[in-house]
Amino acid sequence: MKKYQIFISSTYEDLRNERKALMERLLYRAYIPIGMEMFGAASVPSWKIVQKTMDQSDYCVLIVGFKYGSLTEEGKSFTEREYDYACKNSIPIISFIREGDLSSVEEDEREKLTNFISKIKNKQCGFWRTRNELIKAVEHALGEEIKRCKRPGYYRYDEQQNIEKHEVQYIFITALPGTSAESMWEKAKQQLQFRDVIPEKEKILEWDIIKMLERTYPGENIESIEKEHIPDIHIYLKEKKKKLFPRKICLFYAGPVGVALHIGCMFANWAEPIEIFQKEHRGGGYQPLGFLPK
Repeated sequence: MKKYQIFISSTYEDLRNERKALMERLLYRAYIPIGMEMFGAASVPSWKIVQKTMDQSDYCVLIVGFKYGSLTEEGKSFTEREYDYACKNSIPIISFIREGDLSSVEEDEREKLTNFISKIKNKQCGFWRTRNELIKAVEHALGEEIKRCKRPGYYRYDEQQNIEKHEVQYIFITALPGTSAESMWEKAKQQLQFRDVIPEKEKILEWDIIKMLERTYPGENIESIEKEHIPDIHIYLKEKKKKLFPRKICLFYAGPVGVALHIGCMFANWAEPIEIFQKEHRGGGYQPLGFLPK
């Protein structure tokens, strides 16, 4: 059974009871909650510990009360810095702001807390008044976030060994204008050699490089992959591969051969052996392009 590590971000002294109750509920629901309570004494700077813990976590839960919190060397609170780090590194984060009057907040931190709350409100967030409201809201939102945004999670060692030995991740990537990953999947299912091995659509990954470039360069008509696009493709794939864990990959690709090899080499450095099948032009099927060992 896969378990997800949940990083709890908040100020501590004023929300000690809320954190304790939330961690107990998450443990009851078979999650792995983690936060500052578990860091203990260390010989390295605390922010480095926070970064490493967040990188190893699948999701983050941010709880905001009526305190801004202790400051880091940057002049930001640890809580705000954790929020910024999650957003910058594409770690899914769900945020909950305590409703109420901020007039009781000390004047020297009221402005910083107000600005932080305004930043959070620029994205979807929830609100809470009581501890029970908070726990119920987090439990519901976290379940929805897990459905929406898949993350690697953790398995028992024996379960992971079994997955790595038997499971293959099928990925369909298009870098060809006018070609969708869904149409690629349909085409592959028609080929005799793949008909009985390719899973149903909901179990594959579909990545569209052209759409990504159009979002990156709004207003431009992307008709082909150029050399200057490679760094953007690298960043895009680096984010996408966070959804995977080491296992064999079978990649179906439509687009320039050079980009296919770039993609293959990138994943071969991280995953189990990867097989690449290149889609032939003019409606042809898929032909083996290469096999890259780990």
